[in-house]
Amino acid sequence: MKKASVLILFIITVYQVFAQNITFIKAKQIEKGSDLYEDNLAKYKTNESLHNWTMPIGDPHASSELAGQNSYSVKNLIDNDLNTAWIVGSSDYGIGEKFWFTFNLPEDEYVFFGGINLFNGYCKSLALWEGHSRVKKLKVYYNDHPFCIVELIDTWHFQVFDIGRFFQYKKAGKAMNGPYEIKTGDKLTFEIMEVYPGKKFKDTAISEFMAENDEH
Repeated sequence: MKKASVLILFIITVYQVFAQNITFIKAKQIEKGSDLYEDNLAKYKTNESLHNWTMPIGDPHASSELAGQNSYSVKNLIDNDLNTAWIVGSSDYGIGEKFWFTFNLPEDEYVFFGGINLFNGYCKSLALWEGHSRVKKLKVYYNDHPFCIVELIDTWHFQVFDIGRFFQYKKAGKAMNGPYEIKTGDKLTFEIMEVYPGKKFKDTAISEFMAENDEH
């Protein structure tokens, strides 16, 4: 009976995804040989190009944060510091938990072009990265309208994905057919759908989640 219920839930979920015309996007790991590639976490922490390449998407918020002696605030997603991380305040891998960014920019200026740069997991050390859970799939919403699902890579390396096709940038003449035009107060939301389980903890973490700086 339990197996039948799980199968029915899976079928309903698949139907809902296709009914909403959801696009699937896969993240890519930075290629070896790039100025942004490093072969260990310590080097990533001092890579100046990475700091210049990224910028906050907007003002960060989250449905929950892990309480504890250390701060696991959602603000850690935009602090350019791999020693910190946002950790979901849920004991069940954080499935269904959300984090989002509220855009705060002049109406006639666009600073987000759809490129997102991130470090998945708790990247303070390799041991912490392996011990904590990481995000596998994110459902993405614009002002509560779902439009794509992103699959992240289970790696401590720098990775990227691009959702620029969904936005209009009239001033820059880019993606003019996109359904969304960014305005101050709009929200870009990410919902955790699936995770890579950690070796020790169900707590799911992300160290950095930033926008690509278009000037680069």
